Amino acid sequence: MNAAIRNAEEADAPGIASLLIELGYPTDTLEALNRLRGVASDPGARVFVTVAAGRIIAFLSAHVTPYFPTNSNILRVTALAVTASARRRGVGSQLLTRATELAAAQGCSGIEITTSQS
Repeated sequence: MNAAIRNAEEADAPGIASLLIELGYPTDTLEALNRLRGVASDPGARVFVTVAAGRIIAFLSAHVTPYFPTNSNILRVTALAVTASARRRGVGSQLLTRATELAAAQGCSGIEITTSQS
């Protein structure tokens, strides 16, 4: 699969909204757009998208946050979604590698991945 990872842009809101729905979080395009705008104004937050054949097939959101036990910062991955047709192809692993690179660049002491039962 020929795919590229990049920072999310406002035009990605429809694709991100679709992936959030796949995760079980009903979201419309306007709400996804507002979330992207919020991330854009937060220097400790990032959303990456994976694009293949001109469409978004995955995204990851992450935020640098204080970690009390070690008096350091960690990178918290708050969402990771891969569309059903692109799963089991390493797309999620590539996004997690990008998150690891971001954590290192931000001087984070670790990475935390949040999950939710749905």
